[in-house]
Amino acid sequence: MTVNEALISSEFTTRQKIIIRWQFKIYGKFFNGLMDLIVSADMDNRAQLALAFPEYVLAYEEWMRGENYCEDLDDI
Repeated sequence: MTVNEALISSEFTTRQKIIIRWQFKIYGKFFNGLMDLIVSADMDNRAQLALAFPEYVLAYEEWMRGENYCEDLDDI
């Protein structure tokens, strides 16, 4: 379920929807900051980042190949 689907779903209370939106914004800012760090890192530092944050480095690599699975980031 995407964030947008969760926000319009009747499965969640208003309080839960507010928490979902807040978490999405916080994680989005973290994700964007980490992507900036990965882009500016040299290859040695990028390898260290990959060990610490493998899912984010993989997401960056997918984005570079045009496989943008985070298209919902701009929707909120």
